Amino acid sequence: MATDIQDVADKWAQRGVYFFVMGVGAFFVYFNESYGWVRIPEYIRLSDFWFDPIEPYIQPYLPSVVMVLGAILLASSCYSFYRYAKADSTGSSAV
Repeated sequence: MATDIQDVADKWAQRGVYFFVMGVGAFFVYFNESYGWVRIPEYIRLSDFWFDPIEPYIQPYLPSVVMVLGAILLASSCYSFYRYAKADSTGSSAV
């Protein structure tokens, strides 16, 4: 029984770390677009194949989409850490 509760708590902790890293990555992408810390390499074969035809349509919405995605991922991280703390402290086995 104790290992089941610990497994559930570990899953919530892993989800929380994963969502946190992805959320911070989304905000890094947003701010990298503004400040240019890292340059993206050119993958001509890939971008010519599918990205160039749809780029003009999605370009105005990309900053908003990235910010919303980052906020959702960070909120999911907070929820996962909350569930981890609750499962660890109360011994709840609910997933």
